[in-house]
Amino acid sequence: MGTFAATGAPHAASHRPPRKKLTTAISLLTTLVLIALMLAVVLGLVLPAAIGSRSVVVFSGSMEPALQVGGLAFVQPVEPETVKPGDIIVYHPDHDTDITLCHRVVEVIEDPALVFHTKGDANEEVDPWDVPATCITGRVSFDVPYAGYVLHYTGRYVRTRLGLALLIALPLAVLTTLTARDIVQWRTRKWEQPHSS
Repeated sequence: MGTFAATGAPHAASHRPPRKKLTTAISLLTTLVLIALMLAVVLGLVLPAAIGSRSVVVFSGSMEPALQVGGLAFVQPVEPETVKPGDIIVYHPDHDTDITLCHRVVEVIEDPALVFHTKGDANEEVDPWDVPATCITGRVSFDVPYAGYVLHYTGRYVRTRLGLALLIALPLAVLTTLTARDIVQWRTRKWEQPHSS
């Protein structure tokens, strides 16, 4: 008498169809984009205005590990007379407003004029120039690692009302459409299921 191997029912339902996986991936990506945009708005616009500061993206590694590349440093206005060694200041070297440096003060010289010597934490040598008090634009109060990347790539659009509206509205519209379709499909499947008597 022959024997038969027991076979279960096909498990097709246990595997998501490619289209479902694609929809899930798009939903996840859209959600991440929205989170990044909200982070850019908060860090680039809301938070600086709330604490009376401005934000500066860290592009150089000269201040690592204190300030990481891609971080977002928050700069408070400061009276030069209150700056002391150990402070991280933001300044324009030689009054060149096209260049902004963010280095630590290592020495304060008050006579004959108030000037500062600075150094990047990751640099071996002190910066080879004096920083006049008039070149200082602020003092770093704190920083948010990696947030500068978000603000850098979205900031040019977030800072305009139209760009901000589009950057938020488009991903939100995609997410809303996908969510609504999922709800409709779920309700359709539920309606089509046989009802037990």
